[in-house]
Amino acid sequence: MAFLGSVTRDYRFGLMREMMDREDYDALGFTQADFFQFATNFHTDVQTWERPILCVVPRNGEPFAILNELSTNHWRFAREAQHLWVTDACFYA
Repeated sequence: MAFLGSVTRDYRFGLMREMMDREDYDALGFTQADFFQFATNFHTDVQTWERPILCVVPRNGEPFAILNELSTNHWRFAREAQHLWVTDACFYA
């Protein structure tokens, strides 16, 4: 996977926040793998129909993610490589 940097992150978050302002949404939630990756730059390692995931991007504030505990190590590796755009994550069993 190609490395996507902060310029791409800022552009995408800008588009999301513009849409939230225009549509008067407080937040966007991403549950499908492609959209989750669009918002987090994390390539999902589980099937989302089997182990649901969620990324919430609020209009104001920092985005956060909820993932299955099977993704803990993969998430940690991506974080240590500084590929993630979302740093706040919770894992469920």
